[in-house]
Amino acid sequence: MIDYNNKFPEGVIGKDPWKAGKFSGGIITIGLHLTVCMYEDNNSGFTVIDVTNPFSPSYCFSGKHREYGFTPGYPIDPKSYALRYYTEPPGDERNFEYLKEEVQDAILDIQDEPFISDHQTLDEAWDNWSPTLDEMDEEDPSADAKDFMKALRAVIEARSTENAQNMADALSPTSGVIDGLRRILRQQMLPKCCDPVLVKVFLMAQDLSKSGELDLSWMQLWPAQVSKIVHAVLQDDSFKITSLDISGNPDVTLVTLSNIFRLEKAREITRLYLFGCPKVEDIRRADMPGKIGMDKGAKIYIIANVLGRYRIVAIYHVQSLYPPEAVCMAWDVLQHVKKHAEPLAKELQCLQQARYHRNDAAYPCPFLAAVLFQCVQDSYGRYECLFPINNNSGYTVIDVTDLSSPAYCFWGRDGDYGFQPGFPIDPEGYATRYYVFDSEREHEFENLQKVVRDAILALQGERFIGSRTTLDEAWENWSPTLGEMDDEASSQDAREFTEALGTVIKAGSTENAQQMADALSSTPGVVEGLRRTLRQKRLPKCCDPIIVKGFLIAQDLSKSNELDLSWMQLSPAQVLKVVRAVLQDDSFKIISLNISGNSDVTVRTLSEIFKLSKAGEIKQLYLFGCPKVEDVRRADMPGRIGMEEGAEVFNSYFPADLSEFRPWKTKPRSGEPHPRV
Repeated sequence: MIDYNNKFPEGVIGKDPWKAGKFSGGIITIGLHLTVCMYEDNNSGFTVIDVTNPFSPSYCFSGKHREYGFTPGYPIDPKSYALRYYTEPPGDERNFEYLKEEVQDAILDIQDEPFISDHQTLDEAWDNWSPTLDEMDEEDPSADAKDFMKALRAVIEARSTENAQNMADALSPTSGVIDGLRRILRQQMLPKCCDPVLVKVFLMAQDLSKSGELDLSWMQLWPAQVSKIVHAVLQDDSFKITSLDISGNPDVTLVTLSNIFRLEKAREITRLYLFGCPKVEDIRRADMPGKIGMDKGAKIYIIANVLGRYRIVAIYHVQSLYPPEAVCMAWDVLQHVKKHAEPLAKELQCLQQARYHRNDAAYPCPFLAAVLFQCVQDSYGRYECLFPINNNSGYTVIDVTDLSSPAYCFWGRDGDYGFQPGFPIDPEGYATRYYVFDSEREHEFENLQKVVRDAILALQGERFIGSRTTLDEAWENWSPTLGEMDDEASSQDAREFTEALGTVIKAGSTENAQQMADALSSTPGVVEGLRRTLRQKRLPKCCDPIIVKGFLIAQDLSKSNELDLSWMQLSPAQVLKVVRAVLQDDSFKIISLNISGNSDVTVRTLSEIFKLSKAGEIKQLYLFGCPKVEDVRRADMPGRIGMEEGAEVFNSYFPADLSEFRPWKTKPRSGEPHPRV
């Protein structure tokens, strides 16, 4: 997969391309080979490349001094440039034969390339930089284009989807219609009611162009309109789109692109152009395919049953992951999942609450993704590749619904080598057959490397995903929405608590709240009623006595060492009050605190908590789905908030730079996978 955007390569001086050529360090390059030595900085000679026609670029050399017999500002040919421009003293010449052999070859080779022979081209370039909108001068639209533009403006004024649909149905496939729409979209965004016209015209444009590229460049389209058009074109079997150009769109984001590449047939798109898209221009081109789900190579998918449906909750993209490596790595991933089962279970609760890391659609569960990334980094490259073919079809799938016993399978979509497309593949079949050159034969199990054989045998002790239904459901579902949540009916005790609480809230009296708190009985219904209420709304300050008493009852009933305040709409002050009350009660010993899902907790709130007496006994802190602390590295958090040495923090932080994995990289395992007894 190739994606192109405006991300400028790191390392260029000040990230300013115009400064890049001012520090040549005494070397000038002609073609790919020719080097000419000089004894001072090159501030006079220049190489010029004209890319007006990128398929046949032209070149010349130029200088600004009259030395060496050249007219300043005029093009210089490669032979003269190499023989005379930097000789000492001026006027001397070297013979062509005295040049190094690679320099002679470069001069002869470059003579076959187009040469810039006109000095006016250079003069014009020195006088002009980037164009302005005032310099654009389009030709007058055709009669068909004018008619279309007039009809479309009438639809816009009417703001009627029905009118737009009628107009779309009546459109004839002419170049004038397409020209008219493109002219309007270069000037303004169209309202949602015009979507039927947009989709219909771009389908016409694609049909007329007979191109493998869908060109939406420099059109003022809303992200939702971009997605609609791409979806419609991909669904039409008469088109085969391998290239998508969305350049010049100021509103396209990673979320937009991720949604596009979830569409069926989007994997056929191998090139994506994003020049002039400000919201994605700071992302490295090498990172983009993995972030938006472009189908560039092998992937490891983590799936889980969330709210009654299997969903994809994390992905690791690998350019080339061959079956032997994939089999070994699957075993490693399963062990990592079991090792981190407790924090992973709490992060999956984010999805159960329809809350997840919304800043990056590719990672709804950042901690789970980070564990997966770490595991792959620890493992990748330790296994020799048996079949050196780029893996564009095979995938590893890990089901973490039951974190104490995760399941796995391998999967392919092409139906090659005798496997049914879309069905789970067992590890032995995957390693021995999936990427063998001759599809009619198999590698024997005994011929596999010992490390691969051991991994296959070890995987026999793990649960296998044997159902295609599980995979199909996961591919169709991603992060859940609040609309998918369906709580069970509350108990009678919970309903009575909720009614009494509503009366206190209405009165707005702290005294009434204290009286209700004192009268509360230690029953599960009280805890259930309080949690249901706090998941829906935040309670006013006057209700603090009820909140504190309710959580003391919950802690007493649970007999747990964890204080669970997750997914409760508590203010930072209320969180602090509850934690203080529970820590002060000598009947509890709290070693774990879960504040996941709180949108207002900050580093300052956490610092205040860890100033409390006995807070030093808390060794684990869970902060999944807390947006105000998700940008703090887990390794840095304990020190910032005053936790004791050895304490662990789990939050929704995901490294922006994969090099951040290195400081907390685990030690490689001393042994290899082995069969379980």
